[in-house]
Amino acid sequence: ILGKNSVINDFYLGFGSQLNRTDIDILHKGIHAETNITGIYLPKNQQAIDYHTNIEHQVAHCNSNEIFRGIIADQASATFNGKIHIFKDAQKSSVEFNQIPVH
Repeated sequence: ILGKNSVINDFYLGFGSQLNRTDIDILHKGIHAETNITGIYLPKNQQAIDYHTNIEHQVAHCNSNEIFRGIIADQASATFNGKIHIFKDAQKSSVEFNQIPVH
């Protein structure tokens, strides 16, 4: 939960395993809150990796930047499910989302 004027900067690095799942939930509850999350995932062989992100803007004037990159080798698998929800009262929010997997 992010309050007024708070900032979160997170980096995620995933190498995979039999199953590697990461759930990320961020809630903007104060104006001028900012989220910056980046991640890289690198499964190989028979590994699997699974990312789920959920960012919610409940108030106005918040920013979210989300960038994930993946390199998937051999018979590995990867799932990325990203959601950014802008509530009705969260006008003037800024959102950037970028996810690129490479096989």
